[in-house]
Amino acid sequence: MINLKSLLKENTKNVKILIRNKVLGDQNVSFLIFIQGSTFILLPKSSKDLDKLEPMIHQDIVDGLLTYLEKHTKLSFKWSISYNTHGAGYGFDLDLDKIMEKLK
Repeated sequence: MINLKSLLKENTKNVKILIRNKVLGDQNVSFLIFIQGSTFILLPKSSKDLDKLEPMIHQDIVDGLLTYLEKHTKLSFKWSISYNTHGAGYGFDLDLDKIMEKLK
C-alpha cells in the first residue's frame, strides 16, 4: 500500500517564504515545493499556513513566491496558466523564452 505522506515527502522540499503585505504585515508561510512535469508547484504546508494566506491579496502571494523562486534558482519563472486553472496551490513554469534569449 502506498503511503501518501511518504510519497509527498519523497519529491518535495519544505521551505518558509516571506510574503509581504502592507495591510496585514509580512508573513512567513511554510510551503511544500514539488515539480510536476515542468511546473513548480507550491502548496501551503498546513491549514495554519493556508489561514495566513486567506486574507492576503492574491498578487502579493504570487509576487512573493516568484521572488523566492527566482532568487534561489537564478532562473526566470512565469505564472502557469495551465496548472492554476485546475490545481491546488500555486504553479509556476520556467520562462523558456528568457532562457532562449540568453542562448542567442
